[in-house]
Amino acid sequence: MNDLGVGFIEAVYKNSLVVSLRRKNLLVETEKKYEIFYQNQRVGFYIADIVVNESVIIEVKCCKELAPQHS
Repeated sequence: MNDLGVGFIEAVYKNSLVVSLRRKNLLVETEKKYEIFYQNQRVGFYIADIVVNESVIIEVKCCKELAPQHS
């Protein structure tokens, strides 16, 4: 993603990553919604930025450097 350089909003980097992943013939879904359950009760939703091959979740961050809470 270094091809783009710095200074864009998160959506630009996310969309560029999606293009790159799809060019590798990977199954890519964006903004995929998951129901969250606690003790057999739905307590909310999680929306993943990118899901690859129905198994890898990518959370895109646009910041100067990663902070511990990004892990």
